[in-house]
Amino acid sequence: MKVYTYLKETIYAILPKKTLQKNEEFIRYTYVQLFYRGKTCQCNICTKQFSKFIVLDNGGLVCPYCGSLPRNRRLWQILKDQAFLKGNVLHFSPARSLYRKLKRLKHFGQEDHVRIYSVKGLIERLEKVGFLPEVLTFNKASISMGLKASENVILAYKTDL
Repeated sequence: MKVYTYLKETIYAILPKKTLQKNEEFIRYTYVQLFYRGKTCQCNICTKQFSKFIVLDNGGLVCPYCGSLPRNRRLWQILKDQAFLKGNVLHFSPARSLYRKLKRLKHFGQEDHVRIYSVKGLIERLEKVGFLPEVLTFNKASISMGLKASENVILAYKTDL
């Protein structure tokens, strides 16, 4: 993690933000070839294989190729497995890895993403505006897929669309 943090901070200090965004895939690919070459793990978003996930200070596992976090990979797995991609999907603050995957055209709440809700509080807010929320709880971790245990995902349906 220390090498990753050091390189990330150094690159951010040297290159302008627009240059980083434009060349992110090349930078990540080069980084993986140097430090994460292998086939032990696989990201279900970018489908790339590598030796291990980058471990963050909080224990989160970052894909070295696309930068996805466990919650991004869990959500993508749900969307794919349950065929939600055939309908409308609204994600209030999509990670860049999911944004690219879903090829979104609009942002929803990116700039003011500062509210934190409990699961119960978010369910109440969704119900008040006419959604039918469903909480999926995952208790099994997967090291090879970089998924955490004890994770909740809220699916909300709107019947009058």
